[in-house]
Amino acid sequence: MSQAEFRISDLYVMPDEDVRPWQDARDAILEEVFGMREYEIDMDAADAAGEGRIKVHRKMQAMFDDEGEWSAGIYVLSLDDRPFGAFVGSGENEAGHTVFLVSDEGLQKQAIAVAEQFRKRPRNGVFVGDDFDLRTVKIADGVIAQTPGGFRLVDARFAGKDGTLLFDEEAFRKAFRESVDDRLKANRDIEWILSEGAALVAAAIPEGVEHVVVNEPPKDSDRGKLMWFAAAAVTSEGTYAIGVHAHALEQNGIDWGSNVVAARIGGPEVFAGLKERYAPEASALTP
Repeated sequence: MSQAEFRISDLYVMPDEDVRPWQDARDAILEEVFGMREYEIDMDAADAAGEGRIKVHRKMQAMFDDEGEWSAGIYVLSLDDRPFGAFVGSGENEAGHTVFLVSDEGLQKQAIAVAEQFRKRPRNGVFVGDDFDLRTVKIADGVIAQTPGGFRLVDARFAGKDGTLLFDEEAFRKAFRESVDDRLKANRDIEWILSEGAALVAAAIPEGVEHVVVNEPPKDSDRGKLMWFAAAAVTSEGTYAIGVHAHALEQNGIDWGSNVVAARIGGPEVFAGLKERYAPEASALTP
């Protein structure tokens, strides 16, 4: 039996197994056809448009596992019920191997223009002026902090609310590895470790940030053991404790250097009491 050709025009007239608005299509279709990911689409606006002008028609699908995660599917894309291309995807979530076959370029461009209306932000960037403050940009787990040497992108845990860098994690880790690690391994007494470590933590507080060495070991509370309080730093808006949570000390022993944290413990006035208690000589010199 000779094999007949299966043309894209034949696919277009096949009955649909499923049909849905474009924004509800598989991620692989959104990316391949429209250049978007689901989180970039204003779903509320797209859903409010009803069925919309763009539709995704599943024409055939083959499942390769019982869970339906591995499969192959062939879909037709249409604008105002006029087909303009076919998407073929296979693998996990039909995203392993994909191809989009365009039969009507004019309709395809119109469909993309329609879909772009529902993009949450412009595809080619957000336009700003030369005086735009980059520190207002949200960065997951990071922040642009001000230091004596200029601005730096740092872990958000080590920046005060006013953007001041409280603790130079990079410098601390370098010093921890180079000048302390071997000596800590040679002496596992926790009090000795903390004594050495407190000075090291304080040395990583940037120049110009007022601080004091505290070195208070973890204390028991209703919530268990609290943080080892190595040093305190103050900014224009608050006082911060810098140290290591007790559970990290217990779990990591001498390897606590990668578990330093900073926590705001009050306003700037709190620092005055800490300074008087742990550095009375310096406190007496303060006018």
